[in-house]
Amino acid sequence: MHPDVSGFERECSETEGTVEVSLRWCDSREERIARYANSLPTTGGGTHELGFRDGLAAALTAYARKRQLLSPSDPDFTPTRLGAGDSRPRPDPDAPRH
Repeated sequence: MHPDVSGFERECSETEGTVEVSLRWCDSREERIARYANSLPTTGGGTHELGFRDGLAAALTAYARKRQLLSPSDPDFTPTRLGAGDSRPRPDPDAPRH
């Protein structure tokens, strides 16, 4: 497990709401999520979790592409791949093999 926890909090004046997020990367292929809406634990995902997972995958893809950690032919990260711990670029099936 990565020793650092990354977190942030943002307040939105338009909706009078706050979002708090904490992430810790680990070597496990098992995804563990604790989710809350309006300070109450929620189960079974829902729109809060789905939106966050999609946004996280898009942000990590953009970060990796900007820093050329993914090539233009590598597929975008997906929430499912990230949740399973698969953050490696997929091999290009058309690339020459050595």
